[in-house]
Amino acid sequence: MGLVHIPRTFAAAIKGSIQRYRSKLSDDAKSLVGIGTKHPPHIYSARAGVFDVDVMFHMNNASYLNHAELARWQWSAYRGTLFDSFRESTYFIVSGYMVRFRREIPPLKRFEIETRLGAIDDRNLWVYQESPR
Repeated sequence: MGLVHIPRTFAAAIKGSIQRYRSKLSDDAKSLVGIGTKHPPHIYSARAGVFDVDVMFHMNNASYLNHAELARWQWSAYRGTLFDSFRESTYFIVSGYMVRFRREIPPLKRFEIETRLGAIDDRNLWVYQESPR
């Protein structure tokens, strides 16, 4: 699985960095300042690929969580925190999930994951992710 996941992680971080570079927003507007639901989310867009589909011929639930992780990598590169965390030797880990699967995603179907920063304190970031459609 690492042979597929690691390159996808690097690609997501690179895509987020490119989005940051191309964005017309100021660095302050792209930073973590936008906490809560009133600020626009970061949009991760992908398709359910060959490695994502299970025997029921829809996206596997665990694969969706992998895409949620890729969305967080892309979001952190876009916000500028990814490279700051590498410099400071601090890394984000997932300490908990609460998931509600609402509908299945068929193969090759495009889907989006919206990522928002819900709250922050001295040790934790609360990141909220959802699929809008």
